[in-house]
Amino acid sequence: MASFTVDIAAMRQKAGELIKHADAFDSICSKLKKAATTMGSAYESGDKNDFVTKIEECCEHLKGLSDKIRNASGILSKQAGEYEKREEENKRKAQGLPG
Repeated sequence: MASFTVDIAAMRQKAGELIKHADAFDSICSKLKKAATTMGSAYESGDKNDFVTKIEECCEHLKGLSDKIRNASGILSKQAGEYEKREEENKRKAQGLPG
């Protein structure tokens, strides 16, 4: 049977880093949307609408990525919690062994 060591603190740290990346994607989306919709008279034709539509599509894609990253962070955090519970349970059981 194979064994491995779990670094619970590292798992929680990486989960936090994932949230920071998701926040960065959300920030980029907000800035892109704001820039696209407030560019004034830079485009007075339908080109502006096409440009804004493309930016919004890109932002929807980024939002999907952000959501997936947040989900991965949640899963990683949950796994860390489960490993921590298992570790505590094993310690309690080991203390009860004769010896």
